[in-house]
Amino acid sequence: MDRDKSTTHSRGGEMPAEGAERPLEGAGGEFSTARSETDERSAFTERAARLGAELTSTLNDIEMRDVVAQYGDEGATLLGHLLTTTPPGASLRRLAVLALEDLGPRAVGALPAIIETAGNPKEKADTRRYANGVLRELGSAAQEAVPTLIETAQERGNDFMVRLTAIGALSAVGSELPAVSSALRALARAPGEEPEIREAAARASGGSRRPS
Repeated sequence: MDRDKSTTHSRGGEMPAEGAERPLEGAGGEFSTARSETDERSAFTERAARLGAELTSTLNDIEMRDVVAQYGDEGATLLGHLLTTTPPGASLRRLAVLALEDLGPRAVGALPAIIETAGNPKEKADTRRYANGVLRELGSAAQEAVPTLIETAQERGNDFMVRLTAIGALSAVGSELPAVSSALRALARAPGEEPEIREAAARASGGSRRPS
C-alpha cells in the first residue's frame, strides 16, 4: 500500500518527511510575549508623558513632590526617561532634575540620565548645577559619575557655578578615590585657575589651607 509522501513513520508515530512543511511551534506564545512587551513600553511612555505634563503645571516644590509621590518607586525611572527623551535646554529637564533631587537616594534609579545632564555642555547651567547637586546627595552610589564630574570641574569653559558644584559632588561621591583625589589636587595647584576654584578643590581633596 502506498504511503503518504508527506510523512514518514517513526517509533513515536508519524513525522513530516524531509522537505515537508512543519508546523510552527511556540509562535503564538512568542508573538504574545512580544506584544505584551510592546504594550508595557507604550504604557510606560504614556506614564512618563503624563508625569511630565503634571510637573509642568506645578507651581512650587510641595506640589512637585506630591506629583512625583503618586508614581511611587517608578518615579525615578520615569524622570530619567523624561531627561533622556527631552532636548537639552528644555524647562522640563530642569523640573525633572529638581524632582529627582527631592527623591533623595531613590534618584539612583535615574543615574545614567543625571550624569548625562550634568556633563552636557548644551544643557542650561542651572540644570547642570542641579544635576551636580543630585549626584552630591547620592554620594558613593554615584561613583559612576566620577569621570564626568572631573571633566566638568576641569573645563574652564564651563559656567563657574557648574564647576564649583561639580567639585562639591566629587567630594561627596568619593574624595578618597585615587582618580578623584589626584584630579582635585591638580586643580588646586593649576596655574592661572580661578582662586575660588582652586580653594574649593583644595578643600574637597582634604586640604585646609588656602592655595597660594
